[in-house]
Amino acid sequence: MAHKLQYSASETSRIATFGSAGVILSGPLAGSLIDKTGYSIAIISSSLALSLSYFLFERQYVSANSNITYTCCLFFIIGCGSTFVNAAAIKCSIVTFPNMRGVATALPVAFYGISAMIYSYFGSVLFPGDTAGFLLFLSY
Repeated sequence: MAHKLQYSASETSRIATFGSAGVILSGPLAGSLIDKTGYSIAIISSSLALSLSYFLFERQYVSANSNITYTCCLFFIIGCGSTFVNAAAIKCSIVTFPNMRGVATALPVAFYGISAMIYSYFGSVLFPGDTAGFLLFLSY
């Protein structure tokens, strides 16, 4: 992606930093929202944020529009959406299994961690060499 959008290594690093910043900065907000309203709103809002961000990134990739600020914003939103859905999954698991809080917390974290590997596998099998197709898959 960096090659097609003509991003340098430092710009690619900046994009990753913005994605991480989205995760870090949205954590307290996600926890607060989930504690006040439950996990349904967090799941719906994160699903919309992730879907829209990946779709817009796919559009940017296809058009080869190199705009570092835009890409950083999209990855910030992706980081926020990921945090909201992960926090909602943890809260849902803890509420469902209150007597096994350690396991209830560990399983969503483990599945969140393994999801990248699963998506990468499906991407390599279903979309070999087709980055745009894989990004569109992620948006769905």
